[in-house]
Amino acid sequence: MAQFGGFDPYRLGCEPCFAGEKAVLEVELTRPARQPKYALELAWEGEDQVQVDLVTAQTLRVKLSHSTSGRGYFKPPRLRIATQFPTGLALAWSYVYFDVRGLVYPAPVEKAFQPSGNTQRENVADGREIAGGSNDFGGIRDYQQGDGSKRIHWAKYAQTGKLYTKTFVDYASHALWLEWDELPMPGIEVRLSHLCRKVLEFHQEQREYGLRIPGILIEPGKGEAHKARCLQALALFGVQDA
Repeated sequence: MAQFGGFDPYRLGCEPCFAGEKAVLEVELTRPARQPKYALELAWEGEDQVQVDLVTAQTLRVKLSHSTSGRGYFKPPRLRIATQFPTGLALAWSYVYFDVRGLVYPAPVEKAFQPSGNTQRENVADGREIAGGSNDFGGIRDYQQGDGSKRIHWAKYAQTGKLYTKTFVDYASHALWLEWDELPMPGIEVRLSHLCRKVLEFHQEQREYGLRIPGILIEPGKGEAHKARCLQALALFGVQDA
């Protein structure tokens, strides 16, 4: 292996992606002053390659992509750095190993399962009063035969001599729940892919949602950080070194 000195690559990070997409690793190349580097080729075998020059600048950030298959962690293989400058005949090359790993989310299905009822545990009515509730006082109505004595508004009866019944309400929440146990299809990966699609849909719709999968409970929320937390939970479900 031929060596070419005065050149240092440092990794900056690996961007999350979905299974089947290409993971993108960003590295920073640095050279000493007065030591320009020409025609540097960075490549993984059988994957994308990049050729750059470090002449006018001492540092340069480069992004390289690599295929992924399953969800979990993407660990970049060794990266070959080579050059044939200046003659184009001799090849100087070396390998670099990066201690970095990126997240690979489950591949979302094209169309997620749509439950027929309330299987997503959405608290219906969008925050309106739900009849028959029992938590908060909601007002009074005319007495109806069969109303319990504990619900009779006795103070109102003393004022008017007429029976009225107190009503109570529960207030619905806007939150949705994505439930592992509510999915009818078998197989871990299929369920994760369906849940992944629903996370993306609810985020796009700016809905508030929670996630419940075996061993993990994420309370309802919304926004980029919440989406990333849910997708990470799906990506690392059952991964031994998570």
